[in-house]
Amino acid sequence: WKVIEHRVSSPSLGEGQLDLRLHARTRPPPIGGVDWPAGRVLLQYCLDHMPNDATVLELGAGIGTTALGLVLANGKNGGTHRRVVATDFDDEVLSILRKNASANGITPVESLTEENASLAVAKWDAAQGTVDALPAVSPSALTHVIGSDLVYFGGADSGLYDSGRGL
Repeated sequence: WKVIEHRVSSPSLGEGQLDLRLHARTRPPPIGGVDWPAGRVLLQYCLDHMPNDATVLELGAGIGTTALGLVLANGKNGGTHRRVVATDFDDEVLSILRKNASANGITPVESLTEENASLAVAKWDAAQGTVDALPAVSPSALTHVIGSDLVYFGGADSGLYDSGRGL
């Protein structure tokens, strides 16, 4: 385990930068406890291209690199804010995500229906789930669905699922 720090710049942040600290494993398994480069790339892309008033579902949020970065950017974008539901199927990883949120001054909630909620953290297995069973937000409220490094077969978690049916 180690603490990783990211400093991110984007036109959407104005002249400021985003500072993100994450508690992460140095290598898998499990695959969800690692600060994967794809999560950082996804965060950069979303900051550069996603509207500030988006309601986002992140599949396989892991330790929260993208989700937490999007919520941290809320204080830098002139009043409107993104709302994010960070989902994962792994209880341990969701616990780490919640701790990372708290360490970055973010209070995760159970549902985006709570007043002034910016981040909901929920257990949901997209590969086995259906949109009807989506926790923490109504599917009709979503404007964006994001994810990176979602499907692993033959890797660190081989045998976890026979197939990614839901994906």
